[in-house]
Amino acid sequence: MKLYERKFLPYLIVVATLFFVFGMSYFMRDYYHHKAELYAQKADIELHKKQSKLWVQQFMTLLQEREKKIEPAIQKELYTKVNAMYELTNIMYSNSKSKKEILNLIEASEEIFLTDYDGNPILYGSQLMSEEEFGNYFDEDNRSIILEEIQKVKHYGDGFLHSKISKQKGSEIIYVKSLGFYNWFIGSSISVQRKQQEAQEEVVKLLQAMPLRDDDVVGVFQSQKCVYLSKDSVPLQSQNLNTEHFCEDTLPGYSCYIEYFKPFNWYVLYGFKNKPLKL
Repeated sequence: MKLYERKFLPYLIVVATLFFVFGMSYFMRDYYHHKAELYAQKADIELHKKQSKLWVQQFMTLLQEREKKIEPAIQKELYTKVNAMYELTNIMYSNSKSKKEILNLIEASEEIFLTDYDGNPILYGSQLMSEEEFGNYFDEDNRSIILEEIQKVKHYGDGFLHSKISKQKGSEIIYVKSLGFYNWFIGSSISVQRKQQEAQEEVVKLLQAMPLRDDDVVGVFQSQKCVYLSKDSVPLQSQNLNTEHFCEDTLPGYSCYIEYFKPFNWYVLYGFKNKPLKL
């Protein structure tokens, strides 16, 4: 019996060792496989974060470029409109047309205002105020715009002015030009707020046509009001809209990167679906 035990014991040790080695191998393989999966998940999340941030930053660059074009576009439109009327009225004046005929031409445009050098309004055109407000009008910065218009045409012949109409109506750009006769000058104005709204609508159309991955979401918010959200079924859950940060509570189920674009008062976000880590 002792002889049998002596022969069996080495085999038992070998078998136990093999079981231990195979068991540890399986455990370690499973452990490192799980670690590798977890690492891959975390790497995927970090990649999504970088992509989200990059997308928002590129979109912010697009918004900046679009916003920069608003004022030059307004100035070009005003300059073209007013100078076309200037040419027509001067042709009429040189052909001895009557004041009434010239007035009828300007009035028919509906967008050109006419004022004399004493500040008396003759035709109101595009001016964003009522007749009662005109004489005593001071803008949001307490400037008498009519006096500035008169100074502009008397000293320079023509020129642009910027005016803050009110907090509700925003600001406007005005272009005035002396007609060179009757001590009259003409002009026109365009609301910057209106042109910004048009630019915003164009950008939203661009967003609507932009391809996205199924698990991603793009949104634009003005304060807490949704301007555009690529997934209609995802509600705004949190008022946590701040500048340049990642958050997980703004849209339920999504991690989002958010930046603020001040000229439009827009919060722009790009989000990706949260997937629970396999711990």
